[in-house]
Amino acid sequence: MIINGRNNLFSSEGKDWEKAVLSSMRDAVLSDTLVYSILRQIRAESEKSGCSEKEQEQIQAIEQLQKRLTRTQLSTFGIIEQLYMKEATMCLQFSFRRGICAAFQHHFSSNVNNTFERLVMEPLENGESIDRFPELHKNRAFLNELLEELTAELRSTRRKQLDAYSFAWDERIKGVMRYGFRLGYAAGQSIMLEVDPPMT
Repeated sequence: MIINGRNNLFSSEGKDWEKAVLSSMRDAVLSDTLVYSILRQIRAESEKSGCSEKEQEQIQAIEQLQKRLTRTQLSTFGIIEQLYMKEATMCLQFSFRRGICAAFQHHFSSNVNNTFERLVMEPLENGESIDRFPELHKNRAFLNELLEELTAELRSTRRKQLDAYSFAWDERIKGVMRYGFRLGYAAGQSIMLEVDPPMT
């Protein structure tokens, strides 16, 4: 039986199993595949709003930078790109959970003011990620270290292009978090509607 013995979901084995399944579900759904999808959506938004000119300038600067890097520098640049992508995925997972939390809080209390800025941006800006999300902090620290090393090897023009690259990624990650929060909020609302549908 599920209730008794080694198959009991409330035993220590059950909790380990539950944690592993939840982690697997999170990684499967909130993956870099979804991040790429969100980035395409952000790009489409930018094009519709007429703000893609600045982004195009950044892309051109990045392309020029890559053409001028040595093989070793290109290898470092590739690692930096992977670290930015990893950070975007972790921030998606963080903001998605915060979105679900906001949906439930808004449902049960109309007085709360838990917005994207308060639940997502403020904790990260105030360093909350250091304590609650050590992997995010570790990833960013390594990323900054590599950026500093690469910057020290570049001349002024290339440094500006690397700055444009970093700025572009910072903006993308903010966009990913915004979408993650929206998706989490929508998921929370959907759960509540399914569990407690409105009376017709």
